[in-house]
Amino acid sequence: MKFSLKSKGFTLIELLVVISIVGLLSTLGLVALGSARAKARDVKRVADLKQVQKALEMFYNEPGLIGYPTPSPVTLGLDATCLSSEGLKPTSCGGSIYMGLLPIDPSASASEICDGTNDQPCNYTYTRTGTDGFEINFYLERGIENLTPDGNKCLKASGFINSRCPCGDGACVSGETCSTCFTDCGVCP
Repeated sequence: MKFSLKSKGFTLIELLVVISIVGLLSTLGLVALGSARAKARDVKRVADLKQVQKALEMFYNEPGLIGYPTPSPVTLGLDATCLSSEGLKPTSCGGSIYMGLLPIDPSASASEICDGTNDQPCNYTYTRTGTDGFEINFYLERGIENLTPDGNKCLKASGFINSRCPCGDGACVSGETCSTCFTDCGVCP
């Protein structure tokens, strides 16, 4: 009987190389998946806000109503959950309903209001800027379409702006000139 020192199987070095390659590929896959999820949330944010913009335009064009709805500012989906001919309402809507359920930010981590100074996802904030205008502050994680790079963005009656809502181009409910009046209408971020 002849004994051979050669055994069948993989050497330790071969196993370590294979394990390293699998680990590297798994890490790259997880990073790509996280980036794709953030981009998907950004797409949802923009789509949701386009729907809100259409609902606000229907409100604006309603005979007998003057301008965009009040109260202002409000956090969409939290302070105001629906939009009807009665305005932005915290609970149920009556009259002509333009949007029965206002959207909230799709990120589970959105716990603060968007005020134009955020560094993470935040809840959409609507501000009426006089009777003929509005602004909605929001945040994109990765940026999409013509809204790049990531960061604070603005939706106005005229469309999306690739920066935070500018300060000083609207009027708060109290009459102070500031479009981002969250705590004091005289102070802009």
